[in-house]
Amino acid sequence: MEIIKNWFAAFNQLFLILDKQKTPAHHSGSDFIKVVQQYDPGQAGFTLFLKERNRRGLSSSRKDFYWDILPFL
Repeated sequence: MEIIKNWFAAFNQLFLILDKQKTPAHHSGSDFIKVVQQYDPGQAGFTLFLKERNRRGLSSSRKDFYWDILPFL
């Protein structure tokens, strides 16, 4: 259970960094996907990824889809 708590805390800290606009760390959703594709070439592009999330009734917020992608890297 401690690992899960630590992952939640680490993710929340990471997202605070990635979400700060007008900083070098800020990543839009499409920029984030492009970075992920460097490590996972099978990752769908931004538009396709969001269409699939919408089709499945999943949130399209950046924080939610970052959360869903990161554990698989």
